[in-house]
Amino acid sequence: MDLYSNLGYKDLEVGDIVREVDYIVPPDREPWHGVVIEIKKEHYEDSDWLNGPQYMATILWIKPVTIEYLPACVLILVQEAK
Repeated sequence: MDLYSNLGYKDLEVGDIVREVDYIVPPDREPWHGVVIEIKKEHYEDSDWLNGPQYMATILWIKPVTIEYLPACVLILVQEAK
């Protein structure tokens, strides 16, 4: 499987619970889980490794408690916001 085959468009919403894709997680820890607290639509432009414009998601990671800004394509939706 191509490393970048999962890098398609993802339509995340504020309040969604997400986790990191495995290939961005360092080998010495498990994937982090967090809550989407902000979305910037089409923040990332086309590049060699993105398949079209991507949202930038601001994630509040649960453990450790920290905030990170990532392209939506490197996140996996665990639970949609209700």
